[in-house]
Amino acid sequence: MLTREYYGMAGTVQKITPGATATGIGEEIYKYTERTLAFTSGGTTEIPAGAWILGATSGAVAEVIAISTITGTWAGGDAAGTFRIRCQVGTFQAEKITYLAVADDADIAADSVIAVGGYTTIQKGQEPIFVNIDVYGNTALVNINGSKPDQSRTIGIPIEAGSNIFLSDINDIRNFKCIDYTNATATIVYVSCSF
Repeated sequence: MLTREYYGMAGTVQKITPGATATGIGEEIYKYTERTLAFTSGGTTEIPAGAWILGATSGAVAEVIAISTITGTWAGGDAAGTFRIRCQVGTFQAEKITYLAVADDADIAADSVIAVGGYTTIQKGQEPIFVNIDVYGNTALVNINGSKPDQSRTIGIPIEAGSNIFLSDINDIRNFKCIDYTNATATIVYVSCSF
């Protein structure tokens, strides 16, 4: 008989490509946060809920969870409204937003702001009960005690590509840091938080 365990509702994710810089889990990834991001000049490619958007200049990314179109239409290229987003990594600026690598899906004038209400399934600031960390590409060095992993002295826990670790203690989650095992080995780490 198979045993099934429930670790909570999947809520936030983050892709980390650390390189030679020790990188942790973003605070808004492990403390559930939704934001709003006003947009204008929506291009003819409609950005749907569930899409990942990218700031063309800043490189900031976020997942769109809802859209409130106030005026115009996507087909007409003049949609304007507000994205409700989560999993934001980086800071948006006055720039074009892209989706599916299209050059001009929407324009924004500034960074998003933290949403004040309307949280439905996960509460604002709620911390995860479980975090799954998957390693792809190459081996990563990780630490969960707050110290930085070090490539030159091979300090940290090596997690091979195709492996994962699970964290459930909030201090370990906050203190998590990862880095490429060796210089330029192109590690990719995916973090998925369940609430």
